[in-house]
Amino acid sequence: GWDITTAGDGADPRKRDITLRHALGHCAGLPARGMYFERLSAAETREGKALVATEDGARRIVAMACEEALIDGPGRVVIYSDVGYILLGEWLARASGRRLDRLFAEEIATPLGLTDTGYMRADGGSTAGSVPDAGRIAPTDRCPWRRRVLRGEVQDENAYAMGGVAGHAGLFSTAREVHRLTSAFV
Repeated sequence: GWDITTAGDGADPRKRDITLRHALGHCAGLPARGMYFERLSAAETREGKALVATEDGARRIVAMACEEALIDGPGRVVIYSDVGYILLGEWLARASGRRLDRLFAEEIATPLGLTDTGYMRADGGSTAGSVPDAGRIAPTDRCPWRRRVLRGEVQDENAYAMGGVAGHAGLFSTAREVHRLTSAFV
């Protein structure tokens, strides 16, 4: 079941009413975004150990997302929510027993023959065939947090802090393969 957001003492009892459909439809009552990467960076400095782009860091971000206060009750308001999709990605990983990037590669990319679609992990690795070489990807942004121009890495800071693999961001593809993927859903 959907139990990710109900962890911890004092959790809002309305969170028990959140369904997968609520999260998928951005009406779970969760906020749009959390600045988890900033909190993770501060913890990294405080603790003197690497957390950004590590498994421990990803777990901490999921825990922060779980702790978010609801803005409204489930099903009452539509808010495009990265937080909900971070939690959906975690739910998929837990339910399948596989990392989200492996799950995508094995259940979606490979069956559809997508060889240029997958996650670009922060450690430089990728999944699902031959994801486009970073040199072939247009620069997307100058990131003040990372202090560099981004090219071939996820733009979203929270997804990067989670190692580049998250339910809300991090998937790279070509236009041709995006068309193939979306055509499979219609």
